[in-house]
Order: sequence, then structure tokens, then C-alpha cells
Amino acid sequence: MQAKVSDTVKSGWYEVQAENPVIPDETIAVTGVTLSGAEKLSVGESAALTAAVAPANATDQALTFTSSSADVIKVDNSGRVTALKPGRATVTVTATGEKKASMQIIVTEPVVLPQGKALQGRKVKLTWNKVENADGYEVYGAVCNGNMKLQKVVKGKKLTLSKVSRKKLDKNKDYKFRIKAYRMIDGRKVYLTTSEDIHVKMTENSRYANADAVKVSKKKKTLSAGKTWRPKVTVKMTGKAKQMRHVQPVRFLSSDDTIASVTRTGKITARTKGTCFIYACAINGKTAKIKITVR
Repeated sequence: MQAKVSDTVKSGWYEVQAENPVIPDETIAVTGVTLSGAEKLSVGESAALTAAVAPANATDQALTFTSSSADVIKVDNSGRVTALKPGRATVTVTATGEKKASMQIIVTEPVVLPQGKALQGRKVKLTWNKVENADGYEVYGAVCNGNMKLQKVVKGKKLTLSKVSRKKLDKNKDYKFRIKAYRMIDGRKVYLTTSEDIHVKMTENSRYANADAVKVSKKKKTLSAGKTWRPKVTVKMTGKAKQMRHVQPVRFLSSDDTIASVTRTGKITARTKGTCFIYACAINGKTAKIKITVR
């Protein structure tokens, strides 16, 4: 027993001085930290990352999270991330003792595909696909040689217009439209994606008309990474009519450029392993899709 003068214990006829026992330090130090979770998100999508210190019974479990590009990926104190715009960002978690772990997250842009249909030369019916995580859609419109202006904000996936910029639709004119999907994040409007402009001919004739459908040579295609392929695309028209000439007759889009990209002329390049869709769109929005699998 170690003795300390200040502590005295009396026992019978003896007086013993004893030192207070030394309490060992029971702090368990952090030796490392791990981070895992979604490695790819779409704009507007949120996900929770999982972080853990080692050993699991470490005394200090405090963690801090940071993003290398806060305008691409926002991360809160709990490790929940929100994708704000297309790009790449590295999220880092830091534990006690400057122990760190990082992961890169790729943010892709979702695709919105509007279609337009003229109704007896007096109205236009617009429809589009639902964009995941969207709170609403801004609908823009103009005559084909005019400047796009916001016409209406809607929650659903369709809208019928009889006016553009407060003027009744003219059956002798052609009109163009654009859809912007958005989500409210922290009180501000974040745009998830913007569509290609579609063009609608109000009155069809034997020379020019709106497309009836789009057909592709294959609806599915498997490619090895690095390989290319160009599908055959046909726009179906009524009779001998053609599409309007002032717009590219077929536009191409990829649902995920990191898996497979596509040029303006429809040349598809396989990038990395995965599955995505390539869309071939006529001027009025009629669309055919091809499922691309990259191995």
C-alpha cells in the first residue's frame, strides 16, 4: 500500500496513513473511421451516409462531415447528403485525433421529356414524365422565333394552354415549349433538370406536320466499356409530310452520361459498367428509348 500523509485511518491501537488509490485512465482512443453510402445520386436526391469509429467502444464518438464542393453535394452534421447540381464531390468524415475517411459521390442530372400536341389549332396539350424528387415544374413557352417566358408553375405532369404570354394561340404559327423541374431545399428553389425545347405545329398540312412516333432499330443493346454504337432511328409521319425544318429532327439524351454518353448525331459510347437509357426525341417530343447495358 502506498501512503499519503494527508489521509489517516485509525484502527484499534494503530494509526495508519494511506494514500488515495490511483484511478487508471480508462479513455479508449479512436484508431480509425469508416464512411460508406450511395456513390451516385440524382440532382435533388438525398441519402444518409454511414460513418463509424474504430474501435466501436471508443470514448469520443464525435464526427464532423465536410464536402469538397458544397454547391454539388451538401452534407449536414449527421452525414445526410443532398445533391444540388450535376458533378462530383468528395465527402470527408473526421473523428477525434484527425482520423479521416472519404468517398466520392457522382451527381447526375435526371431527364424530363415533354411532348406537345396541337388541339384543333387553338390549344396545346403538354405532357411529361415524372421527375423523381421534384416538387413542381415550370412551363415556358413562346412562338418559335421568340424568347421563352414562364407561362405557369404546376405540380402535375400535364398542362393545356390556350394562350402564350397572354396572347391566344395562333393557328398559323408554330410554338415551342420547355419544362424545368425543381425541388425546394432549405427554402430555396433548386432546379433538377431542364428539358430540350419541343416545337409544335398548330396547323398541319401536306408539307409539314408533327411527328406521330419515333422508332429505333433496337430497344436493348449491350456494349463493352469503350465500345460505340449508332442505332437506326426513324420518325413516323402522316403521309409525306415532314417535320419543321428549323430544328434538329432528332435529339438524343442519356439518362446517365457516366454509363453511356450520346452525341448530337446519335453515336453512343459505353463508359462504365451499369445500365441507363438513351432517348431519341422528335421535334414535338415523341420519343423512343433504348436500354443500354455496359459490361
